[in-house]
Amino acid sequence: MTFVKFTPAMPDLFNIMNNAFDRSPLLNCHSIPASNIYEDENGFTIEMAVPGFKKENFKIEVDNHRLTISAEAAQPEGDTRKVHRREFQAQSFSKTFTLSEKTVDESKIDASYENGVL
Repeated sequence: MTFVKFTPAMPDLFNIMNNAFDRSPLLNCHSIPASNIYEDENGFTIEMAVPGFKKENFKIEVDNHRLTISAEAAQPEGDTRKVHRREFQAQSFSKTFTLSEKTVDESKIDASYENGVL
């Protein structure tokens, strides 16, 4: 089997279209992490898909029945590689959840981070 590199007939147009999709806010909406919210007999669980962060990057605050989860993405130091395409990276974010006064005991909120899931 022989692999042949794809060379578009109009490389400039191909690159323009490819880069336009890369910068599209509709297609590049990964800056707000996806979340799942579950309820069981022990309470509520919020899972957020946030790969690429370290545990110390997260800030979790509760104020006026609002849970805010945020993280600042640190730029990698010393990385001198030339980027040709970047489809994923850790990006700073902030997401707020409104808590029910009647069903959520704010003093029992805790967090863990494992395998890219907070």
